[in-house]
Amino acid sequence: MIKKSWSVVITMVLCGLLVAALFVMIAVMPQLADWYYFTVRHGASGDGKPLLVAFYLCVPGAFFAVYHLMRLMHNIYKNDVFILRNVTHLRCLAWSCGYVAVVTLVVGVVLGYLPLLIISFAALFFCLCIRVIRHVMGAAVEIKTENELTI
Repeated sequence: MIKKSWSVVITMVLCGLLVAALFVMIAVMPQLADWYYFTVRHGASGDGKPLLVAFYLCVPGAFFAVYHLMRLMHNIYKNDVFILRNVTHLRCLAWSCGYVAVVTLVVGVVLGYLPLLIISFAALFFCLCIRVIRHVMGAAVEIKTENELTI
């Protein structure tokens, strides 16, 4: 039990660090995009505005995902594992991954930029994995509810 709670606490701390990193990235992304286009791509394909648009469109999905991940971990820390709220948190996590997949796919196709297409594929894969876990968790919640009603 102690190892489980430490693992949950570490996960929640990492989520907090991710939120801090997102705020830092919001602040420095214009400079990073300029650096990328002029240093790595040697000025190819113009400036980094489309890449910035993709990033800033994905930021709300990232915050939404981290919020629901933290709520899910908080419920697990309280030993509320097989509850309907956790199924809802998993559903929201899947939707946020799907949102990021769509945004990066559209911008990746418009730019013809392979790394965004790879990110889109990864986000879609995570979306599908989380949806499977959500269905498993939903079935477990139903079984738990039935067992609680059994005398």
